Amino acid sequence: MEHGKCACVILNFNDAETTAALVKRIQSYDCIRSVLVVDNCSTDDSLEKLNELEDRNKIVVLKTEYNGGYGYGNNFGVRYAYEVLGERNVLIINPDVTFSESCLIACLDELRRGEEIAVVSPVQYDSKGNTVPQFAWNLGSGLRHLASCEVFLRHTLFPLPCVKADMSADRAFVDCVPGSYLLVDAEKFLLSGGYHPDMFLYWEETLLGHRIKRSGGKTVLLTGQAYYHRHSVSVNKSVPQTVVQRQIQHNSLLICLREVWGYGKIRLTLARWFLKLCLAEEKVLAKYKLMISGRSNAHDV
Repeated sequence: MEHGKCACVILNFNDAETTAALVKRIQSYDCIRSVLVVDNCSTDDSLEKLNELEDRNKIVVLKTEYNGGYGYGNNFGVRYAYEVLGERNVLIINPDVTFSESCLIACLDELRRGEEIAVVSPVQYDSKGNTVPQFAWNLGSGLRHLASCEVFLRHTLFPLPCVKADMSADRAFVDCVPGSYLLVDAEKFLLSGGYHPDMFLYWEETLLGHRIKRSGGKTVLLTGQAYYHRHSVSVNKSVPQTVVQRQIQHNSLLICLREVWGYGKIRLTLARWFLKLCLAEEKVLAKYKLMISGRSNAHDV
């Protein structure tokens, strides 16, 4: 049986070393016809380093017009793959992932299995080989997602949602999967609206899952396939401060609450105040951790 082929989109921001290592690992995969490295207006010398990888037969290095965040950059790459290269199957991956060619072939086979399938993803494992807590999830309620932003609630009553899938089956239909590895039908992806252009980072997978579902597409989790993700390696280089990461998360969640769950002005205002309290809590915790770290370093000296 002849397997399908795809283009691969890798978004880079100030992390050429990790991105280049991934390109070198996958460039020999026969099922990948083109590797598109999209530099999201890096502020270091990433673009110069990545240009050294360019090989017009397979590897193409692109640069966005501005850094609009994760969703903007990946939309840019998918649109180029579809409109310029004529690729229908597009793999969107983070620079800090590892996967086998057989895993990608299984995903490509699944994407061709039914006309309604728009997104396919394997199960995500961390670098130690453990299944990540949130390997797939359903949309649920906006309040459920909002509550998970508070530290105490997130670790007690409202942990980050994860789908209850039959892992003994070969596949499971879910609403959302992590954005670190997405094989998409580019036409369905773009027609659904793709990633929201105003979401710089975080929550974009939830909104994408909603858009795919709303447009009649389905998202499949391949329970028998896996990839490995060194979680937040690239993100922490781009946005190193935890508090800043939380602020970006909250801004994106507010967009989700409006578009996915239909929050109006009153509920959005209440949500915004709740998230401000959550952020204040994060700042206190960050100062406490810094103080404890300082005492520990002083003790070691």
